[in-house]
Amino acid sequence: MVVRWTGAFLVVFFFVAAGYGQSYSGYYTDRYGITNEAVFLIEPVLLSRQPDFKTIITGVSCIENGQKMKLTPGKCQSLHIYIGNEVIEFLSLSNLIGKGLYAADSIFLRPRIIGPATLYYYYYIRHFPNMNFHSNETVAARRPGPLSRTKQGWIIAKEDGTTIKITRKSKKKEIADFFSDNDNMARLILNGKDNGNVLTVEKLVVNYNSWKHDQEQLRANIKEKS
Repeated sequence: MVVRWTGAFLVVFFFVAAGYGQSYSGYYTDRYGITNEAVFLIEPVLLSRQPDFKTIITGVSCIENGQKMKLTPGKCQSLHIYIGNEVIEFLSLSNLIGKGLYAADSIFLRPRIIGPATLYYYYYIRHFPNMNFHSNETVAARRPGPLSRTKQGWIIAKEDGTTIKITRKSKKKEIADFFSDNDNMARLILNGKDNGNVLTVEKLVVNYNSWKHDQEQLRANIKEKS
């Protein structure tokens, strides 16, 4: 009986924690560039008190001036959340790199590598299985549930505004074309020497940024000598 009640209590506790979240101070920048202080409510990781940032996909609950509200990517440019001595930054995709990859009021991104090519990662929910088979032999799309998984995706944005989404199904030619201003790098990707996929995306961005920096330094030296 004690074990049963303890189990029930734990279930209720985690549902309450998930529903209300833990509070963290911070601020957000609205779509007009105005900074607003707020307290963010973030669900904890299961069996932990650590904030689960994977829940900040399409929105996050916060309290501003005593009022609870939900911030979505379409309502703000960025979120900044204080976790101890660290500031966790989330950027609005729609305000950052346009609507080419997702709908305007879509997802939050987190910068991973910043440079001539900036690498962002984001979270998305993958439902498994994708369909439900009913007893009457009809099929219906499955709603998010216990078997749904949160996965991580990548987006690269260059200074000229061009972007690419990297997935496990990305084609080598597509990625090589994205980095085509670096002929050698594009050739290596096509030949399989520098595989363009989610497993090597950080390496690709670091190599491209290093090459870009060298090119700018070379141009500066030539200009100085002329």
